Amino acid sequence: MKQIVKKAVMIGMVCACMFFSADVFSQWYLGGSLRSMRGNPGAKSGNYTQIRLIPEAGYTFNRWGIGFAPELNYIHWGFNQDYIISYAKNWDFGLRLYARYTLIKGSAVSLFLDGEGYVSSWDSPHIGIKPGVAYKMSEHCMATMHFGMLGYSEDMLGLDLSGNSLGLSLFYVFGKKNEDVKM
Repeated sequence: MKQIVKKAVMIGMVCACMFFSADVFSQWYLGGSLRSMRGNPGAKSGNYTQIRLIPEAGYTFNRWGIGFAPELNYIHWGFNQDYIISYAKNWDFGLRLYARYTLIKGSAVSLFLDGEGYVSSWDSPHIGIKPGVAYKMSEHCMATMHFGMLGYSEDMLGLDLSGNSLGLSLFYVFGKKNEDVKM
């Protein structure tokens, strides 16, 4: 019995090494972002704080990529109206799914468009197109930045150029062929 277990473990380790060193695996990326927003939404209101943790994973092929990003949001409202102070706290869970198309790919910088869909337990769902820039920092590290969105939600139809549409993410690209990853 011990021999069978040893062989099974050895075969599993060999398969895992083959999988992680495979040429196909080099097109996967993993990363995400941490975003924070603070503001004063009204004249008689207090402050508003939102913190978002957004891990992200994706796969690229040719000029296309697909990915998903689950979100964990912490939202805190503080009201101060007529010297009455109350606080509201909320946790929100969301999921972003996207298809990415690389328009222009340079040696270190690429321009892309993300077609994105988003659903959330608190915020209104939306669909839209977000332009972005990817920068290859090293063989395995990339940074992406989005700004703006052309799309539809319950709150908006058209172009959103607010600070809420700005995003910066860092990624680790698996494998040794970072030049094949078209982010």
